[in-house]
Amino acid sequence: TRRAEFHSTGLSGSVSRIAKTEGLLGFYRGNGASVARIIPYAGLHYMSYEEYRRWILQAFPNVWKGPTLDLMAGSLSGGTAVLFTYPLDLIRTKLAYQVVSPTKLNVSGMVNNEQVYRGIRDCLSKTYKEGGIRGLYRGVELLC
Repeated sequence: TRRAEFHSTGLSGSVSRIAKTEGLLGFYRGNGASVARIIPYAGLHYMSYEEYRRWILQAFPNVWKGPTLDLMAGSLSGGTAVLFTYPLDLIRTKLAYQVVSPTKLNVSGMVNNEQVYRGIRDCLSKTYKEGGIRGLYRGVELLC
């Protein structure tokens, strides 16, 4: 990570620091958002794949029904699923990235002027209040 306290600590140093500051649950931070994301992601991916495949076949009836068709439909459906579930992926990343000892939290939920999130809903709410819809999709242009 880019945080100063993790520079040059390596894998074992980082594991040790997380274990000391957050305990066992620190290793699973952000996992709930990942689980909450995977069901709609998989459903959208599967549903949109079938729809895109059907649309391509209707628009281009002479298209070769092999790997090229599957690649096009899969690419479009993957992009669709990512677009709709990206905010949950962002929340998962934000939750996984923060490493904070509960004793270091101040009254306003901040540590060293960094926002601390208490869960999926809290992170989603604070991210939306901070940047609106654009805040929930910050970084999505890197996927395009």
